[in-house]
Amino acid sequence: MNEATIAACGEAGVPIIRICVPVDMAIGFRATVEVYRQQFDALIPALERHGVAIGIQNHSGLQIGNAAGVLHLIERYDPKHVCAVLDMAHCGVAGEPTALAVDILADRLRLANFKSAYQRRLTAPEEEAVYKVHWTTHQHAAYSWCEYVACLRKIGYDGVYCLPAEYSHPSGQGQRMGDEVLPFLRGDIAHLKGLLGE
Repeated sequence: MNEATIAACGEAGVPIIRICVPVDMAIGFRATVEVYRQQFDALIPALERHGVAIGIQNHSGLQIGNAAGVLHLIERYDPKHVCAVLDMAHCGVAGEPTALAVDILADRLRLANFKSAYQRRLTAPEEEAVYKVHWTTHQHAAYSWCEYVACLRKIGYDGVYCLPAEYSHPSGQGQRMGDEVLPFLRGDIAHLKGLLGE
């Protein structure tokens, strides 16, 4: 990320540049956090000048995956410069409770993702467990969308709601793409609107 990108986002009215933070296992978690903080420190003047924030989203796998990890990375920054993007699907896969995740990031949260996943077991019960994340619709999520909305209301959240529209392909290979996602996305949008009273 550089000032040209930040300036372009500011001009286009894009207030948040969302990123995930992969952990470089060659240097480890703590050193990875320091590398990102140095990058953020250098970008603060440009973020201020152009009215843009970097939004850190938690992500499963070898990335900063939970709310506590995101807070650890960004707690020294003003949320107008570096803020949180909470994705409860990734928290749910990791077993982080919704109320706890929202509480941890309450004063830094500017974007809330609504998508759904669970850990699908690929091996038989008698074999060593192997799991794969399966992306699905709201009713099959490893967390409750209703609870997520209630927790966001409790903290007075007034940021953006985002539906990333990720749904696993039935073949087990990759994601559904293009028009394939529309029936699932329509159902999820309708469900979220109902929860929000719209």
